Amino acid sequence: MCRKDKIVDKINIDAFVQNMHSVLSKMDKNGKFHRNTMRTALECIEQLQKESDEQQADGFRICLDCNRNMLSSKGCTQLFMLINNNYYKRIPVLSIGVTNDRCHDCGALPGKTHHIECDMEICPICKESQFITCNCVAGKDIKTVNIMEIKK
Repeated sequence: MCRKDKIVDKINIDAFVQNMHSVLSKMDKNGKFHRNTMRTALECIEQLQKESDEQQADGFRICLDCNRNMLSSKGCTQLFMLINNNYYKRIPVLSIGVTNDRCHDCGALPGKTHHIECDMEICPICKESQFITCNCVAGKDIKTVNIMEIKK
């Protein structure tokens, strides 16, 4: 039986590995699996795949930079961009009107940082254009970083 308590906010490879390790440790002395053990392993794989499919159907997305669920986290934890060896603070999500609605594309809250590749993120260099189409960053080496990486 798969351990539901180990499933977290993304297709959890760690949980899968832990479950499979538990299953594989039940091999008999000759190194062969019991039929029930193999059935359990296959059930775990099917359960993880089903949960992954359900999460994607629910609009569940993981930020490639901070590894958080875009639709439930407050925003990306990577607060800076390293662009051609220069650090720039990323522009936070702007409040539109009096609502505190999340960004329609990445789900970040007003005042927090957009998740990577969000079509609403503003260029941190010119502070005017849409980041993903801005000429300021076209063809440049770009990496998002957090404050701890800058202090190193």
